[in-house]
Amino acid sequence: MNTIRLPFLDPVDFENVLIQVGFCLWQIQSLEYTFAQYLVFVHEYDPSLARIEIQQLFERVEKKTFGQLVARLKQKVPQSEPLLQQTERFVEKRNWLVHRSRLQSETELYSPGTKASLLKRIKDIADESLELNKAFGSEVEKFFLSHGLTKDDIDKRTQALIDSWTS
Repeated sequence: MNTIRLPFLDPVDFENVLIQVGFCLWQIQSLEYTFAQYLVFVHEYDPSLARIEIQQLFERVEKKTFGQLVARLKQKVPQSEPLLQQTERFVEKRNWLVHRSRLQSETELYSPGTKASLLKRIKDIADESLELNKAFGSEVEKFFLSHGLTKDDIDKRTQALIDSWTS
C-alpha cells in the first residue's frame, strides 16, 4: 500500500498566515461598514426620511455584498471618480482573499520565499482596506459637517461609540 507523504508545514508559520488573513478580513469588514455609511449618507440620504427609515435603509444596504454596493455607487457617481476606480480594483483583491486565496495560494505556504510573497499580498490588501476606509470615513465626515454637525459633535459621538465597545 502506498502512503501519501505531505510536505512539512510549520504550524507556527501556518498560524501566522491565518492571523494575517483574519486581520485582513476584519479590516475589509470595517471598510464595508464605512462604505455602507458613505453610500447611504452621501448618496442616498433624503432629509425628509425619518430616522427609522434611514435605519431600515442601512439594514438593507448592510445585507448587500461589497461588490453589489460598489455597483450601486457606480449608478450614482461618474465612472471617472478616482475613489470609485480604486474601490472597484479593491473589490477584486477582496474577492481573491475571501473566495480564492486558499486554493490559489496553498502551495505558497511550503516555501519561505513564496510564503513571504503571500503574506505581503495579504498585508497590502489590509493596508489598502484601511486607506479606503479612511477615505470614505472622511467623505462621511464632510457630509455631516455640511449638514450642520460640528467636528466636536462628531468626535463626541465617535468617542461614545468607542466607549460602548470597551465598557
